[in-house]
Amino acid sequence: MNRNDARTLQIPGGVRWIRQLTSILGCASLLVGVGALCTSGTASAAGNQCATSARIVSRTGTGFIMWNGKETKGVAAKFTGKVLTYGVHFYELHNEGIKIAFGGDTYTLGGNAVFDLGCSALGVGQKAVMPRINMLVGSATVKTTHAVEGSVSTEESLLGQVPQSAAMSYFVTRQLSQRSALTLTQKVKWFEHIADQPKGVTNVKTLTGVLENVTPYVGPAPDKCRHVHSAKLATTSTFGHGTAIYHF
Repeated sequence: MNRNDARTLQIPGGVRWIRQLTSILGCASLLVGVGALCTSGTASAAGNQCATSARIVSRTGTGFIMWNGKETKGVAAKFTGKVLTYGVHFYELHNEGIKIAFGGDTYTLGGNAVFDLGCSALGVGQKAVMPRINMLVGSATVKTTHAVEGSVSTEESLLGQVPQSAAMSYFVTRQLSQRSALTLTQKVKWFEHIADQPKGVTNVKTLTGVLENVTPYVGPAPDKCRHVHSAKLATTSTFGHGTAIYHF
């Protein structure tokens, strides 16, 4: 997983849970540790603090949402609530699409997405206050505002609007190279930022006249931002090894 990614296993309230995969019944057990990141469960990105929840605005399809983590004791369970939270768990869509309001922006997720909530900074050394979806696989249509620059993070890149640009919309997909279904071990490794992540391809394109900001983790000059109309980034082996194609 991206070693430079600011996503951590920290949650509001000064508690950090460290999850360790076990072989017992094929489930993940959760061990407690210490740490802190965000400060307020009611904060919003627009208020210069990290948004810690996202409200489900609508659902499409006939499927369901699963979640796995601290609250489910490492066993995947159906999620029936209306508010997704930033914490020690991740979500999976099963033949279901959802539209969420997150930190002032709107995300429409589909493609059997596996994801969790996070936050991003606008630059190195700045506070992480903008909403972010961390996505292992799936699709996301993001509608941002000028004030709230929501992003999407994948194994290949961090994607969002050009800082300080006008409101925009963009579309992201991540597809896996493997044909078999993801295992619990693979999902937990992704969530844990453990190496040997499932290889895949990230595609992104702007849906407006505003350019897309791409921070690549693969291809020439990784970590150097590009402002593009679209891009295709692929991991071909371990993290940081792959290709990147840009359309300026």
